[in-house]
Amino acid sequence: MLLARSYRSGSPEIWLCDSDGSHPEQLTSFGGPATNRPRWSPDGKQIVFYSDAKGNRDIYVIRADGSVPKQLTTNLSIDTNPGWSADGKWIYFSSERGGQHQVWKVPVEGGEAVPAHGRSAGVNRSNHPTASSFSTTKARPIITAFGGSRRVAARKLRS
Repeated sequence: MLLARSYRSGSPEIWLCDSDGSHPEQLTSFGGPATNRPRWSPDGKQIVFYSDAKGNRDIYVIRADGSVPKQLTTNLSIDTNPGWSADGKWIYFSSERGGQHQVWKVPVEGGEAVPAHGRSAGVNRSNHPTASSFSTTKARPIITAFGGSRRVAARKLRS
C-alpha cells in the first residue's frame, strides 16, 4: 500500500492506494486546510499527520482502516512534521511552544505533550521528521507530496 497526500479530491487529503496506484481510498475529508506529512506507525496499523483542520496546525492520528482522525495536539503553537517512536507509543513533532523551535512528544493515545530531550529519545528514524520523504515500515512504502515524490504520488493517484 502507498500512503500519500493528494489533491485528487480538490483539497490536500491523506490517501491510500495499491502499489500500482489502483484502488485509491481517501482517508481524510477535511476539505481545504493543509493536511500533510503522513507517516505509518511501526506496526502499520495507524497513520500520523498534521493538519490545519480546526484553524491551527495540529497533529492527528488515524487508523489505516479509515477511522475518524483523532486530534493529539491543541496548543496554539504550530505543530508539524510528526514521526513515530520505535515502539509506536509516542508521536514526535516540531513545535515552537515556549518560544523556541524544538522537538516535542505526545502519547499516541493522547495526553499532554512534553519536550523530547536528547538524541536517543526513542525516535524511529525511518519515520522521523528528519528522515527522507520516501521510506518503508513493515514493507509499506510512504510517499509524501514533497519534492520529487510529489509527482509520483499525484500521478499514481490520478488514475
